[in-house]
Amino acid sequence: MLFSMMKEKGIKPINSFTFTAVLTACRQSGLVHEGRKHFESMIKDYSLVPGPCRIYGNVELAELVAARLSQLDPRTTTPMFFM
Repeated sequence: MLFSMMKEKGIKPINSFTFTAVLTACRQSGLVHEGRKHFESMIKDYSLVPGPCRIYGNVELAELVAARLSQLDPRTTTPMFFM
């Protein structure tokens, strides 16, 4: 809720640390769908690319791995951020 309010008001900085906290909160609360929305927003709206995928420039691989991890454990969203 606080994160949504920050986005609505355009409060900065919304960065990788913010998204780590949001994804962790979603995971702890079992809000997988909400976490997935924030993960997608992180890439599309804020141009934040997760971990090694940013380093190696392979966002397609990140999306493939994220989809596979989602199949293995749909309750977990945080590992997608660290790819």
